[in-house]
Amino acid sequence: MRLVRHLLAVSFAMTLAISANAGSVDFGGSIFNLTGVGNSAGASSDPGSTTGFVQEDVLKAWFQANLNDNLSFNFQLDGTFNTAPILPFNTTLLFANADLLNLHGSYPLPNGALRLVQFTVGRLMLSDFTTMVMSHEADGVFLDFEFPAVSVNVSAGYTGLVTKGASTIELSKSDLNDYANSGVNFASPRLVELVQASLLSLPGQRISVSAILQQDLRGTPLDLADGSGESLNSAGSTTFDSTLGGQVNTQYFGVGMSGSIVGKVYYDVFTYLETGQELNYQAGSYQNLSFLGLLSGGGVRVLLPNVLSSIIAARAYYASGDPNASTVTEGATQSFSVFTPISRPILDNVFSPQLSNLVVLEASYSLKPLSNLQTSLQADVYLRPTPGAISEPGVPTGTGSYLGSEMDLSVNFNPFSDTGFSLWGGGFLPGSAFGSGAGVQFKAGLDVSLNF
Repeated sequence: MRLVRHLLAVSFAMTLAISANAGSVDFGGSIFNLTGVGNSAGASSDPGSTTGFVQEDVLKAWFQANLNDNLSFNFQLDGTFNTAPILPFNTTLLFANADLLNLHGSYPLPNGALRLVQFTVGRLMLSDFTTMVMSHEADGVFLDFEFPAVSVNVSAGYTGLVTKGASTIELSKSDLNDYANSGVNFASPRLVELVQASLLSLPGQRISVSAILQQDLRGTPLDLADGSGESLNSAGSTTFDSTLGGQVNTQYFGVGMSGSIVGKVYYDVFTYLETGQELNYQAGSYQNLSFLGLLSGGGVRVLLPNVLSSIIAARAYYASGDPNASTVTEGATQSFSVFTPISRPILDNVFSPQLSNLVVLEASYSLKPLSNLQTSLQADVYLRPTPGAISEPGVPTGTGSYLGSEMDLSVNFNPFSDTGFSLWGGGFLPGSAFGSGAGVQFKAGLDVSLNF
């Protein structure tokens, strides 16, 4: 906790020092409250067997100091109280985190091929162009170069100083152990580098390419928060321990395309090839294993502005699996194996597994009967491409491929520009892949947000 206090003290000192010399200052905040009920949270081997209340409260405060027309300092701090967190991450009931603490610059260049240069230094959000592989806070740098036909950005960041409750990284068994350890305050210590480019010269189309490199810094001098201090499995060790993890390094190379098909019909497609290195226990000892994984996805959206601003959409995702894996975390047993994203996207209200050994088929419809009222209905079918493990409990290996189906309904109402209400609910019907003890899972709640 001493490191947490030092970081907060430095943050406030920087804010005060910069605001004293700023040309203009703006600040505000928001309050978010979620109250609901459900039976899908927890790590029970029989999902859907226990019902409980859901309560989450988030208080955010933000501050922006414009030093000149091109340079600004940004700071956002939030505190979260959560009685029913999403496992295995966010297991902390009460935590604070700095979402933003950075210096941002934007410099137009009207003459020449380079039209705009932007940079951000400090606490920022690192994301790939799909947000399905990486969308996570980090401390680092972001550089963006805008040309008439091409956009290029380069970024790098360290995740080990983000508060654990705000993290969704679960690449190794050590990551999972830290979530369950109340003595650990910070996220998994990883260094992530991204290089992305988008081709903008095709009318109505956008082609994106991306390379993401991730290095596990556990057990190195760069593990600034020292993780949980637990020992790691090492290559050559002959002692098998299913609870301990080793270092997991991954690399991702992606390409995607999006744009208009005709009229108000739009599409997007993408694919990512993952290469990774982790330890695997075989022939009586831990050995280094290199593996490949694949993530692909795409969707179609139809906009009907004259029909109550309706949107009809369909999406699909495929994430490779390993038929012999007993876990998706450090679960590779062969060269083509489980795809493992860096951070974990949320797919649905109730059943939202990691994008590993998974096929998702999704259809949705939304409309706005009033300018401040929107309703949406979404249905998803979940399958697994191999009989190996998925991230969620209650699904034995070797059973069927049909995981189940979910339907979610939400009604969003914004009576004022700074006030919002969302009434939502969802139900998940387990499929043949689940054990016999699994029951129907559900969640429902009311979200209230207020900006000031």
